[in-house]
Amino acid sequence: MGPNARLDPQDSQVAERCDPSKRRAYAFLSRPLVADERLLVQVAGVQPSLSGSLSFGLTTCDPASLEGKTAELPSQLEDLLDRPEYWVFQIGIPCGLDDKLVFVTRKDGKVEYSRNGGPFESMMHIDGEEEFYVFFDIAGQVTKIRLLGTSHFPSLESLVHLLTAKAFLLSIA
Repeated sequence: MGPNARLDPQDSQVAERCDPSKRRAYAFLSRPLVADERLLVQVAGVQPSLSGSLSFGLTTCDPASLEGKTAELPSQLEDLLDRPEYWVFQIGIPCGLDDKLVFVTRKDGKVEYSRNGGPFESMMHIDGEEEFYVFFDIAGQVTKIRLLGTSHFPSLESLVHLLTAKAFLLSIA
């Protein structure tokens, strides 16, 4: 967690911004997201009087390496780019209270998201060979997010390979 974020004492799946008037409310997933794994997050708190919104990012920085050093994280999200690790992010993802957001990285490095079951939209591209950790900047109107879980869906390429193998096995049977 960044210096202005904490886990909710009643629900360890909820990350919240401590002081809405301050920045650096970073929340990290403790392990890398694998290709075609979907991360489901729900907006659990908002403060409509504020402007801006949630930011989503990926980094090669292992959050465990930040233990006890989160005060060193910059207050401006853009300044993370000056750190030695690789950081990429999308600022201001449109969302409201109770919205469900799904984030997925593809094997080819394409990163997509969906809001409330809508179509997936491309957000960015990353090196598909690297390990990336998810992080959020709980910012703007968004004051809390809840991790609902992850799920792994096979890629279209994997499904085609599986169906081809099954068709081959049926043809020789």
